[in-house]
Amino acid sequence: MARRWQILGMALCGCLWAADAHAYEDQLTLAVGPGYAHGDELLGHGGLLDLAVGMGLDDIWTVRLRVTGLLHPEDSDGRPTVHAALVGGELLYLVDVLEWVPYVGVGVDGLVLASSGELDGGGGAHIVAGLDYLPTREWIFGLDVRTLYASSGPGQILPGVLATLSVQRVLEL
Repeated sequence: MARRWQILGMALCGCLWAADAHAYEDQLTLAVGPGYAHGDELLGHGGLLDLAVGMGLDDIWTVRLRVTGLLHPEDSDGRPTVHAALVGGELLYLVDVLEWVPYVGVGVDGLVLASSGELDGGGGAHIVAGLDYLPTREWIFGLDVRTLYASSGPGQILPGVLATLSVQRVLEL
C-alpha cells in the first residue's frame, strides 16, 4: 500500500514541475524547401521552391511570411511553360505535442504569372495544414499542404494545391 502512495506522489510531483509547451514562442524560424504544385487545367503539374520566415506569437499562434517560386513546364497537353511567384502571409494554430507539432492556418497571397512573354497578377487566399518534427531545439523538419484559390483576372479563379517539405532553423529572440 505504501508503495502505491509513493508512485502516486512521484507522479504528482512530476506534474507540478512539468514545463509548458513552447515549440515556437519567442522564436524566429527561417525555412527553405522544395515542393510540388498542381494547378487547374491551365497550369498542370509543376515544382516549387519556398522561402519562409516565421515568428511565434505565443505557445499556440505563429505568423509566417512566405515567398514561393513556381514552375509549371510545358507539357504534352499543349500547356505553355508558366512561371509564377506567390508572396503571402499566414496565421497558424499549433498543437504542440512534444517532438511532433501539427498545425492548421489561413493566409493571403499576391500572385504574379509569367507565360509566353505576358505578365498577369492577382491575389488569393489559402488554407494550410502541416506537421513539423522537432528533433532538436535548433532544427525543424516540416511537411505542409496548401489549398490555394487565386484570382488572376475578373471572374477567373485559379485553384491549386501546393505541398512543401522544409528544413527550418530556429533562432531564439
